[in-house]
Amino acid sequence: MVSNSALKGSRSVQSGNPPQYLQSRNLPHCCAKDMPERGKGEAPPKWRHLNNSGADPESHTHTKETDEEDEAVSLFLQRLGLDSGTLSQLVKDKDSFGLAVLATLLYPKRLPFGCPRVFDLSGTDGVLSPKQLFLFLDFLPATVEEIKIDSAAVKGAARPLFVRFLKRPQSSRLAEGESGVLQLNSITFAENSLGPEEAPVLFPLLVPSLGKLGLNGNPLNTEGLEVLAALVREEKAASLRELDLTNTGLCAEGQ
Repeated sequence: MVSNSALKGSRSVQSGNPPQYLQSRNLPHCCAKDMPERGKGEAPPKWRHLNNSGADPESHTHTKETDEEDEAVSLFLQRLGLDSGTLSQLVKDKDSFGLAVLATLLYPKRLPFGCPRVFDLSGTDGVLSPKQLFLFLDFLPATVEEIKIDSAAVKGAARPLFVRFLKRPQSSRLAEGESGVLQLNSITFAENSLGPEEAPVLFPLLVPSLGKLGLNGNPLNTEGLEVLAALVREEKAASLRELDLTNTGLCAEGQ
């Protein structure tokens, strides 16, 4: 039974301000905010698959005991009222990042827990490292159809990680015996997330598989827009039903 203090904590989480007992310094090793840097030394064997690559170096064997532990944690998180909106807020705070990752780990287990469809991960620039952000993305459940991201997922050291994320044919985050691959239908880029430099690398990976692509406020200019136009001419945008090019440098004349 959850105490009144826990219920008060639930309201705090839903408002986007995680309570102290949900902060990463109060969570186990597997949930620490620097989790992507772990995987060596003290991390319990059960969680060693949470290393920098997001891959599982050792086969993870499910037992009755571990399944009961996972179910207990899942019921606790459910009691807190966590949903995709709340988790989006938890990801943007270093102190609650570990809890967000733990919750996404439990979603594929089909425990009594909601099925998230949309995640807003914009606002993580300067808060999470690229490795931390893509650790979370690698563990998104297959129910997720739409995400919003910013430059933290696209520019600099994050770009090759985003390319890897888009290219992977199978979802490496799924445990043995589970099925389903994350197939995003919609990606929205926050303002000033990408430009002409990123367009030739990312658009050929994004456009053929998406139904909706939001680029409002991203200065693509002629170079970036030409990449999109070429994909359309090559009939590689057949699935794209909605494309937002507001404030991207698209002019009425000549485009």
